[in-house]
Amino acid sequence: MDIIDLGIAMPDLATSCFGELLEQLYASEKYHTLFAIDGFNDWLKPSNYLSFRYESDRRMKGYIPPHDIALVRMLMKFDGHRIRNGFKLFATSHLRQYKHLCEPQDISIPEGYHARVDNLALNDFRNMVTYYNLTEWMPDYFREWQMESWYMETQGNWWAFHESFNRYQRVHY
Repeated sequence: MDIIDLGIAMPDLATSCFGELLEQLYASEKYHTLFAIDGFNDWLKPSNYLSFRYESDRRMKGYIPPHDIALVRMLMKFDGHRIRNGFKLFATSHLRQYKHLCEPQDISIPEGYHARVDNLALNDFRNMVTYYNLTEWMPDYFREWQMESWYMETQGNWWAFHESFNRYQRVHY
């Protein structure tokens, strides 16, 4: 807690304090540690920070790539095996980005450390739609015949469901 308090009190040292905290969590036998990092593919896009050093890089267009930012670089490492009493979990939110495809080999994920979400089974599809309704991501509660209709139209593909639902929502609301 002293390290955290120091990082809060002195923002210039916050990144160093975070690095020290990570090192202590890696070596801790007392605390179980889980690093859950979502949106890993967003760290491959240019940041919002301009720098003259990247002016000549056509891909970055003058913006600093996130892997050159110290705080992000500390979390990007595939070093979960070095955590004494825990592990690190990465997830990408989606496969496709604007003019970019995020494949495991493109972002240096070791073989065996990745999984692709296939089409959902009908019961999992029901659970997904129910969860969306409970968290108010989706305004409607669908009856069973509607749920089965959505499932048949999309074959359990959650991405196709979102696209189809967004089209339906624009037409009917």
